[in-house]
Amino acid sequence: MRALIFLMLLVFSTSPLARAQTNACKTFQTAVTNGTPTAKLNRFLQVQWQYLMSEYPEWATYVGDSAHNDHWSDQSLTAIARKKKEIHCQLASLNKISSQKLTGEDKINFELSKKNLELSTEAENLGGEYLALDQLGGVHQSLADILTAMPTTTLKDYENILARLSTYPELVAQIEVLLREGSKKKITAVKMFLEKVPAQFDSLLTSKPEDSPYYKPFTEIRGDFKESEKTELQKRASQILTTKVYPALNKFKTFLVKEYIPQARESVSISSMPNGAAWYIYLVKMHTTTSKTPEELHQLGLSEVVRIS
Repeated sequence: MRALIFLMLLVFSTSPLARAQTNACKTFQTAVTNGTPTAKLNRFLQVQWQYLMSEYPEWATYVGDSAHNDHWSDQSLTAIARKKKEIHCQLASLNKISSQKLTGEDKINFELSKKNLELSTEAENLGGEYLALDQLGGVHQSLADILTAMPTTTLKDYENILARLSTYPELVAQIEVLLREGSKKKITAVKMFLEKVPAQFDSLLTSKPEDSPYYKPFTEIRGDFKESEKTELQKRASQILTTKVYPALNKFKTFLVKEYIPQARESVSISSMPNGAAWYIYLVKMHTTTSKTPEELHQLGLSEVVRIS
């Protein structure tokens, strides 16, 4: 979920859904055209929620919206660039609402939405999308997590899982592109921590796919299913893991070991990356409610240590 901070995470660019999302700016503009400020804000937030659910279907899965459970977020460079532009569209549309006429929860919702969007615009040139993997998480681990979160009650639920497994190699390929670009731009996680990542693949890429956490939804299929249906689902899952998921992750692991990790940054300080100072300023705004600079907060910490001592 860390990547969502930067509004990242496969909707295919050729799908009807993806084509519809190119009109996102117009949709946000329309939402704030008529009615009272409260009505405009409510429409804006409804449109924004649906936008987030469709653009980030993994997140939708975690919050219980299963409408997009058969695909992944588009993490291609083209899609990321598009979504950055659409953040500006959202902010411009939100600013058309007369916030001074809002009260109570409406006022709070407006201010929080505006702050989040403004923070997103500040982050857009930092390169957060390139930090798509570290020792705490990555595309190899998030697959097991999302499969655990997906419902397994109906045949459609299992078809959604199989659909995600089937298209998973394309998601992995997109992440590899992001990591390559990040490496070129010197925006990576820390090498000494990344060196722990390859071993994480061992418990996932088991000798038998049926022993992998990726197969867990199919280990015991409950519900109103015929035995023939259960057998067929399990057969398809095993086949997809063997022919698609495993090869994609083995290739990805090789890329990490031979190319990405050796080129990763040595320093643990984020200041060693391009725009390091801007990163600090952004993170202070992201994680605190203060307007103090990183240096001011550092000095405050030092003075507090002296006071407490």
